[in-house]
Amino acid sequence: MSDSEKPKSWRERRQSIKHKWLWFFIVLKRLYELLSYWVQHWSFLNFLRNVECLTILVAVIFYIVGYHERKMQSKNLQLQVQHLESQLENQRKAKHYQAWQVINIAQGKSGGGGRKDALEDLHKDKVSLVGIDISKAHLPNLNLENAKLAFANLDGAILTDANMAQAFLGEANLTRATLQDANLTRATLLNANLAGAEFISANLSEAMLIKANLAGANLTDANLSEASFSLANLAGADLRDIKNWRDIRNIEYANIYDIKNAPKEFKEWATDPEQGAVIFEDEEEWKKFKSEKLEELLEETLKKFEREKIEEQTQQKQ
Repeated sequence: MSDSEKPKSWRERRQSIKHKWLWFFIVLKRLYELLSYWVQHWSFLNFLRNVECLTILVAVIFYIVGYHERKMQSKNLQLQVQHLESQLENQRKAKHYQAWQVINIAQGKSGGGGRKDALEDLHKDKVSLVGIDISKAHLPNLNLENAKLAFANLDGAILTDANMAQAFLGEANLTRATLQDANLTRATLLNANLAGAEFISANLSEAMLIKANLAGANLTDANLSEASFSLANLAGADLRDIKNWRDIRNIEYANIYDIKNAPKEFKEWATDPEQGAVIFEDEEEWKKFKSEKLEELLEETLKKFEREKIEEQTQQKQ
């Protein structure tokens, strides 16, 4: 019998019983068939099935009808985000404008004049400080780590305890600047003018001072570990109690004429052919020598580049 077929009557079922002991099982089967039939044809269950289908249909209709509204909400949210971003950008520009005003108004003047906060805010927002003029400024504890300060004018600035680790100060002017206890670890001072600057107890470890002018600079108690002084002018510099000078990375062609208070063996060590420092009393002769060495180094670099290029092409052909 199928689920939808009506069960046989009790009379018809009873006539088919041949053994009395089967009665109990036949009765159970009869009850099961009747129950199954009634459940199958119960209108309430059909009603529930219809309600389920109707619910799904209504949900689909509401989804389709609400699509436009959801799209408008998404667009409005996007516009709000853009407006907020625009406001934040305008606020940032206004803040930068005010910071530059503070710096420019105080240019060339002694004292702080709010420049410390202005400089740190600009640097925090990754604004380039290339060519900035903060000469004579009093800015102790200034934090410009990793700052871009190429061609900056820091002449006579007081930067005691400043953090300028990894800062780029190529071609910068720091004549007579005070950098006592300053952190210049891995700073780049390529061709910078540091004449007469004070680096007392400063950390110059791994600093690049190639071609830098350190004439008359005070390097008392400075840490020079792994610093590079190639072609630097150290004439008249005070080297009292300098630290880790034997760990200087490069001092080749540096002029150490008239250095003061240097460690006992420093001059002998520096002028050893292995280190290559030189002594020139005449400034013009020193400049001429430096120019010649720069040409040699440039020519050597170009030849090295050409050799590497030829080797690379040969390897590609193979």
